[in-house]
Amino acid sequence: MNLSESAVVLRPRSVSQTIDLSLRVVFSLGLGLYARLAALTLLPALGLLLLLRYAAGLDAWLVWLAALVLAVVLEGPFTIAASRLMFREQLTGRAALRAFGGRALSFVGASLYKSLLLALASIPFFIPLLVVGPHAVFVPEASILERAGPTEAWARSKRLVMARSGGAMAALVSWLLIRVVCVLGAELLMQGIISDLFMLGAPLGRLSSDGVTPYALAGLLLSTPLVATARFLQYIDARTRGDGWDIQVRFMAIAAREGHKHSEAEA
Repeated sequence: MNLSESAVVLRPRSVSQTIDLSLRVVFSLGLGLYARLAALTLLPALGLLLLLRYAAGLDAWLVWLAALVLAVVLEGPFTIAASRLMFREQLTGRAALRAFGGRALSFVGASLYKSLLLALASIPFFIPLLVVGPHAVFVPEASILERAGPTEAWARSKRLVMARSGGAMAALVSWLLIRVVCVLGAELLMQGIISDLFMLGAPLGRLSSDGVTPYALAGLLLSTPLVATARFLQYIDARTRGDGWDIQVRFMAIAAREGHKHSEAEA
């Protein structure tokens, strides 16, 4: 990892600044890569969910459960894409999928381990969920990018957030809000287009009455690249604060300038 090649300035940021930066990464810096990766991952996932709902006839809550699992798992390839974009590496959508495939089993294991601990924490009178929850923030990054095993991924994530658990909780809430806004936004937008613009009513149902619609499911899946990127940038922020990456980059720049001056003097 060459810190001097970072595509964004390495400096401590607030959660809101990280969210703003993630929007710029998704819709500007990584738009082409993210669009190709979405076509390879999110579109098939949406098709599977529609089959479960309309062909298999699953209840709405089961479809949402499957959608949440898919949304979490599919954050993996986008995390890899964000990490490569961060350090200006060339990457294709298929290459991101192959890279994730090499860590998929470990990632799933880390996610299951995280889910088990969070489930235990939610039991009444046990460890408060608000205390344990932030510890899991960077489990995906530790598993995928640092190549840690399930238990070690949890331990590394915990160490990263111990100093700023309040920031981690704020990040968790912001990512949840992104999911909710995307779901409701997609539902309202598409219902407005279908019902009001084309005057077709609600041929695929409404979220308020049916519990699930293709529009809401699409909104959830489309939130995945943004959440994955926001979490990765929050991880970079934690590493910057903990490891002094911004200071290292400044010293690299100073050393480069001094080396250039020395070369000019010798010439």
